Amino acid sequence: MNKKLGHKILWLACATVVSSCSSDALPDPNVNPKILTTQNKFQTSTTLGNLVTTAVQEVHKLDFVFLPTDYFVDDFAVRVEPNMALEDIERVVNAFEPGPRDLLQVGSMKGRDIRRFVIARSRERYNVDFESAGLWYYVGFDGGLVANTVFSIEGRTLLDDDKYYRIAISDDFFFGSAFPGYKFRNGLNFSFKRARYPLSLRDSLRTYLQTAQSYPLLTRERAKVERVPPKHGGYRKIHEIQGARHASPLLNHKVTTRGVITAIGTPDWYPWGFEFYIESVADDRDGDDQTSEGVHVHSFNMNTFGLDLRIGDFVELTGVVFEDIRVNGMGDTTLRYIEDIKILKKDVASLLPPPQLLSKQGRSIPMERISTYGGRLMEKQFLNLEDGIDFWESLEGMRVSLRDPVVLGFHGGRQRYYEENRRRYLNLEVTPLEFRPKERTSQRGGLLVDFKQENFNPQIVNFITNYLSYEKNLDPEKYYSVGDIFEGVVEGVLTYNRNLFGGGEYAIVLPKPQDTLVNSTVPKASMVPLKERPITEFKNLSENEITFATYNLENLAAFQINKFDDDRLDIMASSMIINLKCPDVLNLVEIQDNNGIDFRKGVDAQVTMRRLRSFIQSSCLNKDYDIIDIPPFLHSEGGQPGGNIRTAIIYNRNKLIFEARDDGEVGQPAVVLKGGKLANNPGRIYPFNAAFRNSRRSPVIEFEVRSSPGEKIYLIGNHLNSKLGDMDFWGNLQIARANSDDKRGRKTALINRFIHWLQEENPKANIVVLGDFNALAEENSMSVLTDKEKTLKNMIFTLPKNERYTTGHGGNSQPLDYIFVNNEIFFNRSPKVQVLHINSDYMGRLSDHDPVLLYIKF
Repeated sequence: MNKKLGHKILWLACATVVSSCSSDALPDPNVNPKILTTQNKFQTSTTLGNLVTTAVQEVHKLDFVFLPTDYFVDDFAVRVEPNMALEDIERVVNAFEPGPRDLLQVGSMKGRDIRRFVIARSRERYNVDFESAGLWYYVGFDGGLVANTVFSIEGRTLLDDDKYYRIAISDDFFFGSAFPGYKFRNGLNFSFKRARYPLSLRDSLRTYLQTAQSYPLLTRERAKVERVPPKHGGYRKIHEIQGARHASPLLNHKVTTRGVITAIGTPDWYPWGFEFYIESVADDRDGDDQTSEGVHVHSFNMNTFGLDLRIGDFVELTGVVFEDIRVNGMGDTTLRYIEDIKILKKDVASLLPPPQLLSKQGRSIPMERISTYGGRLMEKQFLNLEDGIDFWESLEGMRVSLRDPVVLGFHGGRQRYYEENRRRYLNLEVTPLEFRPKERTSQRGGLLVDFKQENFNPQIVNFITNYLSYEKNLDPEKYYSVGDIFEGVVEGVLTYNRNLFGGGEYAIVLPKPQDTLVNSTVPKASMVPLKERPITEFKNLSENEITFATYNLENLAAFQINKFDDDRLDIMASSMIINLKCPDVLNLVEIQDNNGIDFRKGVDAQVTMRRLRSFIQSSCLNKDYDIIDIPPFLHSEGGQPGGNIRTAIIYNRNKLIFEARDDGEVGQPAVVLKGGKLANNPGRIYPFNAAFRNSRRSPVIEFEVRSSPGEKIYLIGNHLNSKLGDMDFWGNLQIARANSDDKRGRKTALINRFIHWLQEENPKANIVVLGDFNALAEENSMSVLTDKEKTLKNMIFTLPKNERYTTGHGGNSQPLDYIFVNNEIFFNRSPKVQVLHINSDYMGRLSDHDPVLLYIKF
């Protein structure tokens, strides 16, 4: 253990030296009777926290239980003893809220994932973030970096990284209804395998108090978080604190510095506190472009100093230099644990030089690579200002200004079509107009990625609304579109903002009113209606012309626990009628089971599909639609927990003949017989192969063309694993790579093998492969799928470059959804493709993907 921490706990010492301690080294485990409290809850576990977590653990026979520290009232005390009267038990139970906070999820996690989870949550506030039963943990921090950890099972056996443990966690915190949730912020959508419907904390505590004869180990220190004492740094100017690199050279030094406040605010949500930015006056600057002259300051309570701090105040303060590390490993240089603040002068913003104008004539933003450095940026001893991430680091905490920023993407506000999903915040991804090169400009004015050149547009930055921004600069009630331009100059403070996923992104907060934004005519008061968004050119077709569409419907279910608008199915169907013009085949991705993310009632999606078909059929009068759906293996194919997403098909019986054949149980492998006949129709491609484990299987369907007897079309629908496991472009480890593509490559190799099998048995087969592939068009998995365009042709390459995108991410317009055809179709069926940008370019989107359509003629 790091001796600087000066922390001595018997169970930690035991766990550090050997795997267990002898029982005679442990104090009396029984508490009878006892006054239990929440004293020092953020520094260490509490006796009341130990009781409640133990109750849940014992009643439900779990390995570990984690309950948020915020659930426990400050300095609360209650008397607990065995054999209490029922009214006394209820007094203890009523110390905890009914409703959302009462619910706990049960599931399993690997030891290594639990370890990462605990460290990440401890880092949110450098405090104990949750009480624990079963797992006893210790985390020590050195200026934001992890100095030492110990994880043991009740102080005896060290945590096994490779073992699965059954745990209970907060349902409220998992989904993040009031906090940054475990699901995305801490990646539990990947690592936590939910096993059952939520249980009740209050019921568990009540049962335990009614039955337990003693309360063991309640006085044990099960959780502790502390910091290495800081070193003395003396007086330092801001550029000395920032240094000419990513990590501060004065990490964990207590320093005194001064600057003018440029942004200030109090976050009204987790993890709370009081924050502001200061920037050096002209006389304190070093004139070096590599060293920032601004820095972030965080205090837990502004009232501690009794000062009326405002933008423009020249202050001197003393605090400890931290690197607030995001889950991507990158740090935001911050002064924390503020001991003293003095106002040297009031309202002296005039002492600051003008904001740094980012332009090709001044400080020019790199436009090619985010990073050319191979390794960990936080260990790098220099900045290369030609790399995007180093360039933005050199300005971290400073005021900057952009001329004519153009909107490239958005999240928050009215991003979604559904009123209930409106967000109070709004973030716009932008770049100055002069940094949007024509050759990478999308159809509507966004920025395209260039995967071959590894160019993910480092010139993109965010405008964000938060507690540091003037609320009227960006209006979350209005609608913005990709390509919108704010004519004029916008000024703000550059931050390395922590996002919903716990990662970081460079963002500009807007503390002062910006005339360019406030008076702009760019935002629309109402949403662009579907009929004014792109509409397919494939319509009014003859009987031998067939259209296909693939559309990711973003977790569509007949009934939603999350209370999407009741008419969501109707709205989705409207886009298929108005914009897609009633395709003959609809490959529908992310169809959930009937009850959405509820774990009950199995995997059936017939209600979802029938309602959707009914809506479409009511307007597509010249079509006769039917449904093809192979249910997934229960809770085993990824997606939202409990949702059981799958790729399902709606097809037009007027043009296509489908002969259902079931040669075994649902989910049996698709088998190609002589002449190309499928033994199972529909079937699934190698569903038991390890490549598809815990992932969506790809269905294959054999159709016959009604107008051309004997002509077979084989449709292969896909939804490959997501990109959420990829390295973060703006993270510590560079050069960032798409690690998730290795998994996709193993899947596409199997799909390619199956296509060869089909073509061997039926050389005249017409094969259409479509869906959400979660890969950029040039990634290796797509090359494997097409055998470098020998087996299949990616129809997106037949479009002009500025149309080759189906989604937006981080301000980049990029393709993830495709339709591939084999050579028989490509050379003989006059295929045409169209991407309808009805979602990615507009606020009020129906889904996070655009539909792709294919036309072929027989």
